[in-house]
This record gives sequence, C-alpha cells and structure tokens, in this order.
Amino acid sequence: MLLFLSRTHVTYAFSAVSPLDGAFDSLVLPHVNSDCMQICINEMASRYSSDHIVMIVDGAGSHKSKDIHLPEIHLLFLHRIPLN
Repeated sequence: MLLFLSRTHVTYAFSAVSPLDGAFDSLVLPHVNSDCMQICINEMASRYSSDHIVMIVDGAGSHKSKDIHLPEIHLLFLHRIPLN
C-alpha cells in the first residue's frame, strides 16, 4: 500500500494599483487577517510616503477590524458599497 502525504501551503496576495499611472505593488503574506492587513498598510504607507493613498476595500473582517490603524496623514480606507 502506498500512502501519499500532502501538505498544502497557501499564501495570499495583498495588492494595490494606482489608477493614475498603473503602478502596481503587492505583498505575499501567510494569512488574511487584521495583522497581515496592518503589515500591508504599513508597507504601502512606507513605500509611498509622499503620496496620498485611498484604498478601496470590501466588507472583509480584516478591513473593518478595530485593530487596524491607518496613518493619519496620507492613507484612507474607502469601503466599497455592495452591488446587491
């Protein structure tokens, strides 16, 4: 008898694109949670510190978490209105 053990490793892409110039940036992180969302926010704020950033997000729990802290100066969340 043959026994195959498989372990699947899942990663998640947190991505952003600029509608003005098409610049694309992303991070590959191990989870979709508020901790990883905060890492993404901090990294984007650091990489684009001279820009004003608006992130359009859906209703995911990590987007609405009270644990998320946005840089006060140049990053804003805009919550997408559900289509249905």
